[in-house]
Amino acid sequence: MGAKGLKAQAEVLIYEHREGKKRLIHRQKLNTFTMNFIYMVEHMLDPMGADAGATIGLTDLTGTDHPVMFQGPHDPSANSYLATETTGKSLPTKIRIGSSNVAESRNDYKLGDEKMAEDATVITANSTVKASASFTPSEDITVREVGLSKAYRHAETGDVYEFLMLRGVISERTFSAGTTYTVEIRINFT
Repeated sequence: MGAKGLKAQAEVLIYEHREGKKRLIHRQKLNTFTMNFIYMVEHMLDPMGADAGATIGLTDLTGTDHPVMFQGPHDPSANSYLATETTGKSLPTKIRIGSSNVAESRNDYKLGDEKMAEDATVITANSTVKASASFTPSEDITVREVGLSKAYRHAETGDVYEFLMLRGVISERTFSAGTTYTVEIRINFT
């Protein structure tokens, strides 16, 4: 019998849109989930009552640590927030692209040299989460890194901050000005 436990493998797929066609131009496995992602999974597995809350510390894109309410009631009058969407306030997932080729680390909290970020469409099917976003740069961009971030609310104030969950250094690609590219990050859980 094999080892038990949850395993996750991420990969990035990059598609180029030209002449009405979407063509796969790059596919690569990604190996680095950030500590933000690891802390979230850890706290999802902590035992909690239905009305209990778990506050976890995540590091935002500026390197600042924030307590985030991961589970618990949404009660603005008591300064208690869920770390999920609530009416009137969006908590987007974003795909980010950048030009740094500095090796990724579990301690990354932002891309090394971010060039663009776009809201992602997230689809879950079976044991795979797919996040995709389209980019149309106004000037040529050398892309050497991709990232996946998610916004959450500060546990006490409800302010929204973005947190990097995954960063991967990829083989260099040039995104040409005026051309649309779709970047898809897939996370497969087994």
